Amino acid sequence: MMLSYAGQMGSSELEFFRHRIHLERDSVRRAKNFLRAQRTSFQSRQRELKQQQLDGSKTARSMLDQLYQVTKELVTERSSSTY
Repeated sequence: MMLSYAGQMGSSELEFFRHRIHLERDSVRRAKNFLRAQRTSFQSRQRELKQQQLDGSKTARSMLDQLYQVTKELVTERSSSTY
């Protein structure tokens, strides 16, 4: 009788650890999925910012070109009006 009681106790302990292993696996799986989603979101945001930076630099460049052109025209007008 003592042996069967010890066997039952060992069995319930084994079941407890199996259950804990399954819980830990689920926890690790959820954490990996969350990190994967975060990485995807982060990479997407990086691409957006990089694209905005590229678009912004083109816009800034075109604005500078336009400003340069207007300034050049004004200088030309003033030069020709003084003669």
